[in-house]
Amino acid sequence: MYFHPPTFDPGPAATLIGLGLLLAYVVLPPLMLVFHRRLRKEVAAGRREGIVRSYRAALWLSLAEILVVALFVGSAASVGAADIGLSPPAVQWADGVFGNGAILFPWLLLAVFAAINVSNGRKAADPVHRAALARSLGPAQAALMPADGRENRWGALGLAVSMTTQVLVFYVVFYPLFMVFFGDPLPVVVALALLETWAWLGRGFGTMLIMGYFSAMVLATYAWAVPGCLLVPLVFWGVFAGANAMAGRGWYGHTEESYTPPLEVTVLDADGDPVQRPGR
Repeated sequence: MYFHPPTFDPGPAATLIGLGLLLAYVVLPPLMLVFHRRLRKEVAAGRREGIVRSYRAALWLSLAEILVVALFVGSAASVGAADIGLSPPAVQWADGVFGNGAILFPWLLLAVFAAINVSNGRKAADPVHRAALARSLGPAQAALMPADGRENRWGALGLAVSMTTQVLVFYVVFYPLFMVFFGDPLPVVVALALLETWAWLGRGFGTMLIMGYFSAMVLATYAWAVPGCLLVPLVFWGVFAGANAMAGRGWYGHTEESYTPPLEVTVLDADGDPVQRPGR
C-alpha cells in the first residue's frame, strides 16, 4: 500500500504554486460554464467558428499549466521519483478475488466505455440513430458535437492534450501536495475525485457523474494498486480520449435542425379510416 514518501517536501515556493493552481481549478469551471453557454448561443445562430477557437485557447491554457507543473517540481525543496509518478509499474495485488477484482474493474469498465463510444461513432452515420443519440445527450451537449472533420481533429487534439495536462496537474502537483496536508491516501483520493468532477461543470450532470467516477477509480488505482506510477492515469485517459475521438467521427455534418424524421405513410380505407398494418 502506497503512503506518502517522507522524502517529499514542497517548501514555501512550491506550496504557493500548488495552491495557486488549485485555486485556478476551483474558479475556472464556473467561468467555463458561462463561456460554453455563450458558445452554444453562437452555434444556435449558425456561427460555429468559436468551437475551433475554443480548442486552440484550450491548447494554450494546457501549455501554461505544463509550465506551472515544471515550476512546481523545480521549486520543491525535496522531491523523489515516486512523489511525481516516476516509479516503475509494479502491481500490488490484493489478497482474495474481491480485492483483485476491484483492481481490474476500472479497466473492464473503460473497455466497455470505449466499445460503446466506437460503436456509437460508427452508427452515427445513420441519421435515425444519430438523432436518437443527440436527444439522449441533450441539446446543450449535442450542439457542440463536431460538424466536420476539422472540428473533430481540433476537438480530438484538444481533448488529448488537456487530459494529459490534467493528469500532470493532478498526479504531479495536487496528489503529492495533498498527501503532505492529509497524510493518508483515502481523503486525497476523495478530494481530488470531487475536484475533477467539478472541472466538468456545465457538461451535464451525467457527464460530471461519469467523469467523477472514472477519476475516483484511477486515483485509487494510483494510490494503492500501482503506486506512484504515472503511466496508469496516462494510459487510462489516453484510451478514454481515443474512444471519444472515434465517437466524434460519426457526427460530421450533424445538427438537430438538419435531421429529417423518416417518412411515415398512412393508408386509408374506403371510409377514410387508417388501415392497421400487421405488427403495428
